Amino acid sequence: MSLMYLTAGRGVRHWLALMLVLVTPVLGITVFARAQGTSGTLPDPISSRELSRYADRLDLSDEQRQAVQSIHNKYRADFARLRDGEIEEYLSTHGGAGNLRITFDRSEVEKDARDLQKLLGRIRSVDERFFDQLLALLTEQQQAMLPRIRQARERARYQSGMSLIGIIINPAARHDLSALMTELDLAPEPGSDLDLVLQQYETRLTASARDLHDVSVKKELLMFDRMAEQGYGADVLEDPSGAEGLIDVLFSAMNHVQDRMNDQAAEIADLNRRTLKELTALMPEDQARKLRGRFLQRAYHDPLVSGQRVSRRFSTALERDELTDQQRSQIEGMQLAYEQQRQQNVERLMDAHDESSRTGFLINPTEEQEALREKREKAVDDAQERCRSFDEQTMLALDAVLGEDLAQRVTRRIEQEDAESGEGQQEVRMMAVSVMSVGSGEGEAGISTFTSTFTPVDIDTGGAFTERAGIPGPLTVQDLGRHARRLEMTEDERAIASALHDDYRVQFDESTRERIEELRELEQRIGPGGGIHIREEDVEPELPTVGDVDRMYALRRELMRAVDETDSRLFDDLRAVITDDDRAQRVDRARMARRRDVYARAGDRGGGTGMFAFGGGLLTIGGSDSREESVDLTSMVEDLELPDETAARIDTILLDYEQQITDVFRTRYEASQRVDEDMQKRMVRATRQTARGREVEMSADAEGFEAIEAKREEARKAADRIVHLNRSALQQLTDTLDASTAQLLRRAYDRAAFPGVFRDPEALDGKLQAALALLDLTDGQRRDLQDLVASYTAEYEECCRRMVEFQREARVIGEDPGAGPPPIDIQDLQQRSRDLEKLKFERNELNGRTLTRLRTLLNEAQARSIGAADTGEDR
Repeated sequence: MSLMYLTAGRGVRHWLALMLVLVTPVLGITVFARAQGTSGTLPDPISSRELSRYADRLDLSDEQRQAVQSIHNKYRADFARLRDGEIEEYLSTHGGAGNLRITFDRSEVEKDARDLQKLLGRIRSVDERFFDQLLALLTEQQQAMLPRIRQARERARYQSGMSLIGIIINPAARHDLSALMTELDLAPEPGSDLDLVLQQYETRLTASARDLHDVSVKKELLMFDRMAEQGYGADVLEDPSGAEGLIDVLFSAMNHVQDRMNDQAAEIADLNRRTLKELTALMPEDQARKLRGRFLQRAYHDPLVSGQRVSRRFSTALERDELTDQQRSQIEGMQLAYEQQRQQNVERLMDAHDESSRTGFLINPTEEQEALREKREKAVDDAQERCRSFDEQTMLALDAVLGEDLAQRVTRRIEQEDAESGEGQQEVRMMAVSVMSVGSGEGEAGISTFTSTFTPVDIDTGGAFTERAGIPGPLTVQDLGRHARRLEMTEDERAIASALHDDYRVQFDESTRERIEELRELEQRIGPGGGIHIREEDVEPELPTVGDVDRMYALRRELMRAVDETDSRLFDDLRAVITDDDRAQRVDRARMARRRDVYARAGDRGGGTGMFAFGGGLLTIGGSDSREESVDLTSMVEDLELPDETAARIDTILLDYEQQITDVFRTRYEASQRVDEDMQKRMVRATRQTARGREVEMSADAEGFEAIEAKREEARKAADRIVHLNRSALQQLTDTLDASTAQLLRRAYDRAAFPGVFRDPEALDGKLQAALALLDLTDGQRRDLQDLVASYTAEYEECCRRMVEFQREARVIGEDPGAGPPPIDIQDLQQRSRDLEKLKFERNELNGRTLTRLRTLLNEAQARSIGAADTGEDR
């Protein structure tokens, strides 16, 4: 299987490439990363987690660690001053794609390079002062190890800025085997053969990282040198307006330099793989397997995943007591043969991945470059198919040995373990980027990003499919129970409601099943955005038509009507069961709550509210994680389970809120669907025109874009109206409630409205509570832990509060939410992005410092029991 991507005509490719020119450092871009507000342009300071790894490698005592922490606090303050001074000044003038600036002035580029090198030197000086101060605390043996720690930090500095592009294209180039071994507690004895291999590796890795860094820092100058070699020297660059073929030469120069970066990244990947073989040959098998597995997981995720299912089936089968001796012996032999052959298959797949990464991302490639890229991609596809086919054959052979009955038991056991552990239920976020508008005038350019979320194990189930397609599922038993509590149903009424719900589920399935199947087929045929399709090798795809899009959205509308009609029948039946007027009115409010839930969830999968006009074109700010336009305050108030007197006091506020906001949810959903439908049709037409070799115009002033923008504005206004109503009602509620209840409600609102703020895999509240629950704590440990929990909770909540305020202020909703959006200030947006990075960095540092402190309070067994031991799993 392979992906076929929409390829636009030459004109669109040129403009796409020009957008990429605009997003290089000199020509205006920075690679974004989680950083201390440097947007990935410059290295982050040494973090608390890195400091913990350094301390582990040096084997510092508790007293030394405390002293080092004081030195690190001063270091962080020094770095913060540099960050808020010279670095901020540099970023304000060089800070990202929003500048949209392009220059052919070599002297300006040279000055930029000198400024960057100067800042890198200042960061190196701050680092060196830290290590110099650290030196005085170390024993002689520890001092001998310090140069290797300095090297590790040097490598971290090199892996920032544009050098990230090389290691993003080739993930195997971003990993450090020495760091992996420290994480896995596999550090060798100093002076051992294993340690000598590591020392040599670290020296070579540092030099290779420096080479990649040097190319990335000088990328623009190297581009100008390459253009000069082709006859486009300083005289042409001083006045490029009349230079024929300049854009093609510029793209060729960019590709040439990118090739150098790709080759350098491939050398690092090759060094990692060669050293991994050397190290594992010297290690016990269990340790070698652990290191190899972690490296594969980080650097070659797909090859590793390809065999996990088979390996797990082997291990689960061998746990069965029902196996005969002959079956067990046969399966063990199959398992050994599989692991040996799989390792060879994975090696070939890694070779293909490494070779493919050398092509990297090229702009307007030549026919020879395109042919080479396709050849390398085919080699990856072939290697993946070899792995997949071998896995399937092995699974069939294993099931044949097990027999049908036992094979089914093994399958059920694996499914049960997945259900118990929650594996496979993780949300996977996918992002596609496409050029949606590029004009010919100054500043007329834009990139659109869209994201979708799905649950892997549910990918073939109707329920998950309808959720992804924006079609809500039926009311669940849990939903019915919530409504029953809201309506204060008696036991007899609950029994009747349960029977009605059983009939409702049957009706829901009957009214939606056939249309859902048809919708599924259309979704698969059209693909995301109308321009990406999956096809079998060497088989021409059946291109989607505009009629397919018409039918797909007609089906969505039919399904939404069917859901509403089926829901309404259920609520009508419930109203007949409940005879008193007060509770009957609550049935109507429960009906509105269901409608809000339906359109809020479906609206989240609609599109189009994120774009705004810019310079005659379109520009999308991706990555915003605000969900304020999906929040339902009534459900949050119900979750608080307020006393009757308090609930009655705020009921008027809620009723007014519900009556206003329910219809706005529907308006937002329908407007977003109209935007998505028009964009899908546009992409389908482009796909069909491109397949016939025709040029495709995607500029913002192209026919039809004005109508799309009008519909997008309607969706935006509806979303802003929801946010305005939510904020207004929240303020009224918190003014009415007592202080503690108001705080609980606001906290619940913040978590629902800004989930990204609270989606922190490094948060320690779980580990801290688990530590407090340990039965073997001493009195001193418990007191210290309680103090740590109190201080951490207060600081963490303050960090989150500041991040929430930042996100809330980023979306300006005035008294008139139907008014147009405020003018776009690109520099302000860049500054906000850097400020948010700093807030995230501060919170990560809090997590790191607290985890270090937690480990010092617990003994090793206690730390391991709560998952707080330094095994690298928490990074």
